[in-house]
Amino acid sequence: FDGAVVLTHGGSLYLPGATNFTTEANDSLEFIATAANTVRCTGYALKDGGSPVSAGFPIGASAFNTAGQSIPNNTATTITLSTERYDPNGDFASGSGYTVPSGQAGKYLITGHINMPTVDGQIMLVGIKVDGTSKATATSLGAASSTIGNCIAYVGDLDAGEVVTLYCHHQAGTAKTTEASTYGVGFSIQRIA
Repeated sequence: FDGAVVLTHGGSLYLPGATNFTTEANDSLEFIATAANTVRCTGYALKDGGSPVSAGFPIGASAFNTAGQSIPNNTATTITLSTERYDPNGDFASGSGYTVPSGQAGKYLITGHINMPTVDGQIMLVGIKVDGTSKATATSLGAASSTIGNCIAYVGDLDAGEVVTLYCHHQAGTAKTTEASTYGVGFSIQRIA
């Protein structure tokens, strides 16, 4: 390559680690055709001697919600996450969660947090669902007239095509709204093995 070219992993271009890659001048990549209009990278010699997948975790996503979301009383409600921090492969969709990509079954670390003002001495639960089934929950009891925060972490085996979501449930008597800030509601998922 003579300079920077963004290579995007996808249905017609298969890259190491199933992740996008930006070339530099003097990088060399080798490809083979696997079907009509479809190629796979089979080798590389990078200017810096590294690997196209040497940094970070190429499979996963992180998102948050800057607007408050109304959570009805005594109803498990899927959290809508409007802003992505990290999603190198486009596997996260606001409102519908994270879909495990094809060929990426494995062990995943999933975390979430929700802050909700004025739960007034009642229970708030945050949980993780996989294909609509609850896999992990964490419960907190709110103090009167204060913001309650709750965090959850779960490590589990996921199959390709499964959808992972964050949800909230409370028993405050009336609908409550999640905290409207960058740090009020968040969700992250990373393939770890």
